[in-house]
Amino acid sequence: MDESSLFDKPEKMRFLFNAIPLPCFIWKRWQEDFILTNYNRSAIELTNQKIKKIKGEKATVIFKDKPHILRNLKRCLDKKISIEEELPYKPLTIEKEEFLQINYEFLPQDYVLMFTKSIKKEKELENRFFEVGGKYRSLIQNLPLAVYSVYTDVNGTIEFMSKKFEKWTGYSLQEFCDDPRLMFKIVHPEDRRRFVDDYLKAFKNKENYNSEFRIIHKKTRETRHILDHAIPVFNQNGEISKYIGMVIDVTEKKYIKKRLEESEEKFRKVAEQSSLGIQIVQDGELKFINKKALEFGGLKETQVEHFDIGTLSEFIHPDDRDKVMGQYTKRTANDSKEFEPYEFRIVNNEGEVFWVESQTKKILYDEKEANLIILIDITDRKLMEQDLEETAILFKSLAEQSSTGIQIVQDNTIKYVNQKWADIFEFDLKDLMDKRASDFQKYIHPDDLEYVKKQMLLRKTNPKKARNHYEFRGVTSIGEVKWIDIFYKDITYKGRDASFVTIVDITDKKNIQKELEKVNKLKSDFLRRITHELKTPLISIKGYADFLLEVYQDELSYDILKIAHNIKEGTKRLEDLVRELIEASKLESGKIKLNQEKEDLVFLIKYTIKELKPLAEKRGQKIQLDLHNKLETYFEKEKIYEVLNNLISNAIKYTPENGEICIKSEKKDDYYIISINDTGVGFTEAEKKLLFTQFGKIERYGQGLDLEINGSGLGLYISKELIELHGGKIWMESQGRNQGSTFYISIPIKKSY
Repeated sequence: MDESSLFDKPEKMRFLFNAIPLPCFIWKRWQEDFILTNYNRSAIELTNQKIKKIKGEKATVIFKDKPHILRNLKRCLDKKISIEEELPYKPLTIEKEEFLQINYEFLPQDYVLMFTKSIKKEKELENRFFEVGGKYRSLIQNLPLAVYSVYTDVNGTIEFMSKKFEKWTGYSLQEFCDDPRLMFKIVHPEDRRRFVDDYLKAFKNKENYNSEFRIIHKKTRETRHILDHAIPVFNQNGEISKYIGMVIDVTEKKYIKKRLEESEEKFRKVAEQSSLGIQIVQDGELKFINKKALEFGGLKETQVEHFDIGTLSEFIHPDDRDKVMGQYTKRTANDSKEFEPYEFRIVNNEGEVFWVESQTKKILYDEKEANLIILIDITDRKLMEQDLEETAILFKSLAEQSSTGIQIVQDNTIKYVNQKWADIFEFDLKDLMDKRASDFQKYIHPDDLEYVKKQMLLRKTNPKKARNHYEFRGVTSIGEVKWIDIFYKDITYKGRDASFVTIVDITDKKNIQKELEKVNKLKSDFLRRITHELKTPLISIKGYADFLLEVYQDELSYDILKIAHNIKEGTKRLEDLVRELIEASKLESGKIKLNQEKEDLVFLIKYTIKELKPLAEKRGQKIQLDLHNKLETYFEKEKIYEVLNNLISNAIKYTPENGEICIKSEKKDDYYIISINDTGVGFTEAEKKLLFTQFGKIERYGQGLDLEINGSGLGLYISKELIELHGGKIWMESQGRNQGSTFYISIPIKKSY
């Protein structure tokens, strides 16, 4: 099929192709070559029908002396791009040489459209200005600026203009020649008056013309800043015949200058609000200083207008002046851009001293190298360092005199250890410093080693579960076993994590504790034995008293019966005491086991109050209740009844007549809390220490109470042990003598048992 059929259908496409006023040619890839497949009417007319003779010819044949045309055909098709070039050329179909502008356009399916335009006239116009040869024409056309020559006639005829200006404006040289006012039209409307005034002034004064203005691109409407500079050429009469000039694109420079101005303004705003002192020193002169830097010297801005580096040095502490000036000289001569910071002191007008850290960096300021100096106020830090140094000296002094062994461990290395630590383990102090802490595990008793190692591991892996305070046995360097009380605390030492470890030799304490345990065991054994021994004679005495009162009541005199009654009451109190001693002994030995069942605590409280109510009424006391309807949990009813009876009866006994007792319940977390508040005699601080201890009886003689208040002093101790056996707590609060008191017990809330 003939490739020309591509344009035969539809007819409209063929008509448009032939209507193009420029010569057009269609090339198709053929293996590694191209063949001419079609052309339009303009091509036929330009070549006087000769184009028809080479239709179907290969490009390698037609352009054998112009191989770069073939390369452009391939490049256009392969990359699917548009290409434009200019060259002098004498085609096979035209008799004279032409200066052509050739354009290549990609068409789908392996076709390239080539159209040409003669620019011989424009080239001749350029050549009128360049009489020295093609070497300088090429140089001027490739300069990064535009060159022109314009006559000073009425029309302002352009003699020459380089193609750079065509690119900047979007207008061709021919368009400038055809319309002398085009130059005025492309100038930005806001700059036209200045453009004309500058030209007329230069022409009138017969001097060089200089102007800066904006031009607008024909198509893109892009604005470009240009600097126009021209020199006059005079004729024989001394008049200016034309101007030869050059135009420089300063758009980017303008943009950079604007950005620099904006950056400088932002820098000034930030600098004035900064907490850092900022200075710029250039060629030994102070070019900029912010408010913070002025504050350091106690100065005002008007006072530093003509400061130089010498004047600034007067505000440096005399002891630091040589160091600072030496640093400035060194850094000025050094090509490095940044320098290590250093510290010095500033003395202001009031004589106040500030410590500052100086950081210097070389910058460009007004297009010249300068030093940017940043001053950081480190006065507080210096004072803190001084305090730390003094504290360290004090700590060392105290540590050396301490009776406690002290050690600081960091990264498993002993960083500090005092003499007492060395004495406890019988080492020379020098044998401990800077040694690995883990190497001293061999001085831990074998029976305690695993426990200590476990605690050390937990401190690294799970600190919350590790114990910071515990006891273990250590073995000294000579094999002596000592009991050690050790305490750990996490600290920061020289900016990094460390452990502060203290030890106390508690060997004597442990020995005393063992002896006390022996004595306590002897005491418990004695009480257990004596209570059992007392039970038998008590039974006999009580039995004989009951026998006398029941059998011989009618035969004995009143005085004898009174003695028998007193014997019976005495044996009853002795029985209570024996019972309490036996119960206290069992609690102490851990032999009591609870039989807990689900019970209602509120019911038990009300039952206890019912039993003790006659005693309260006898004393004219009111018992107020603020209880929940029901408080169910698991406990042994008889044991908790014993506690409640003891606390409520004590409140009645130690509250004067017509007093008030309030019993309240509440729920807190997983506990029921019962409080028993009275308006009684209260407790002093000394008495509080005796509560809940064995035989911690508080004497109440002389308190004006009319009730028998003798007791063993075991009631609150037994109550405490029974409550703790249930997993609860007991405690008391009192503001002092005659301020009343409140006893509390807590019982765990258990859903099942």
